[in-house]
Amino acid sequence: MEKEVLNMIINKKIKRLILLLLSTQEGLTFTSEELEKRLNVTKITLKRDLQELKELYPIQLTIEISELITIQVNENYTILELVKPLLLEDPALIIFFKLISNESLNFFECCKELFISETTLKRYIIVINQYLTRYGIKLSYFPIRFIGSEINIRTFYVHLLESFDYLKIDFQKELILSFCIEFEQKLVKTSMKNLEINFEKFFLWLSTTALRTKMQHFIKLSDINLNIIEKTDLHQLIEEHLKNSYFLQDIPEIEQKFIYLILWGCIENDFSFLFLKQSSELIASLKTNNLFIESMTKELERSFCLTENNANTSDIFHTILYTFFVLKRLSQILPDYYLLHTEINNYLLYYHYDLYKKWQQFINKFPLLFDHSVDIQILGLKYTLLSLINDWMKLQTYKIAIDLNIPSTYRLLILSTFKESLSIYHMDIQPIQLSPSKLSHLLHPFDLLITNYSLELPSKAPMHFQLCKYPTVQEIEQTIKKIIQLKKKSTHSLRDL
Repeated sequence: MEKEVLNMIINKKIKRLILLLLSTQEGLTFTSEELEKRLNVTKITLKRDLQELKELYPIQLTIEISELITIQVNENYTILELVKPLLLEDPALIIFFKLISNESLNFFECCKELFISETTLKRYIIVINQYLTRYGIKLSYFPIRFIGSEINIRTFYVHLLESFDYLKIDFQKELILSFCIEFEQKLVKTSMKNLEINFEKFFLWLSTTALRTKMQHFIKLSDINLNIIEKTDLHQLIEEHLKNSYFLQDIPEIEQKFIYLILWGCIENDFSFLFLKQSSELIASLKTNNLFIESMTKELERSFCLTENNANTSDIFHTILYTFFVLKRLSQILPDYYLLHTEINNYLLYYHYDLYKKWQQFINKFPLLFDHSVDIQILGLKYTLLSLINDWMKLQTYKIAIDLNIPSTYRLLILSTFKESLSIYHMDIQPIQLSPSKLSHLLHPFDLLITNYSLELPSKAPMHFQLCKYPTVQEIEQTIKKIIQLKKKSTHSLRDL
């Protein structure tokens, strides 16, 4: 990581001075020839660099030059404290930090600010672009701006700040605080139209786990008051910009609403738990109009025995579920999905150990829900189907105004068929006496699926039910609609057949 930071530095003298300082961490002395070779410089250049270090840090450093060269950091100082001001002077890092809060920089103004010629700045940008190729991005000249996808730009900044974090150089505080302050001022003083680009970048930053954590920490330290913005106005602002965002164009509106919640939670410094109290209307909208979320919410309530008396706990788990659901849909643009999984586990482990154990049980009950490789559209529909079948089979138990009494063995047969959502499932059970009419009525909602599978019901041999191929989305959707219609219309019991 230390090497990563050094690779970003384009001013050769700054890089040499930093390397000289870092060499003191090894606690070694060097001959002049060794340092010349190490820094790839001449004796005259080395002598000049050592003299400059003496002038820069007359109190902090003791430099002895004889047959051996010794550089020692004096007591009460650290090597990283001395490295930081040098890094702040590097043109590449100055440009990178300025581009966080500015869409572009004027080339000629940049030359004046850095006290370099136009030719030198062009040469610097060539070197910077050689480094940035690993991220799939580059800088243009007129104006100076990033060219490439926002995801790659975000990834670059994450690595940059993690490098500084590794070196224990606290760049993040100034960087993120200034970014937040500027964002707050623009929200209050600027029209939404002028916020488009900066807002996109702001959202991308917040959606990164590492930076989100740092941002929360520094907001606490700075006492920045973001509450001057009305919540409704902020939600509207978020909605407008995310609707125009190229990477959210295919995301359903109901899921976009949850993204607003994630963003608001970041700004409120309370990522995915307590901020629900301030966002009850959006949570309510998530619980409706989405069969998968609605059915899985019911399963959460059953799994954890959640009631209205402990609604706060219920909200925590609802939010966790929505977070996983939405982030799986966005996994291509939010690669920190697994980091979030770890974050949630750690949160529960340290603060709600009893709930942590239940959460693990829930994960084990629906393993495919947390499988990063599974297509969430198919998965969501199949789990919806499973949950609806579960409801349909246990209507009497859950008092849903319909009296259906289905034999438990047949319930097991059908539930087991669909429970292994993305794999071919094979099951044999002992034969049970049931008339064809009862069996037909029992399996009626699933006829679309059964038509495409082999259903063998020999009179004496064990009953054999096997899925021969995966259902299509359309087949599952139609089946779900049939089950819902059956739940609404049915007023009799299978016992009467």
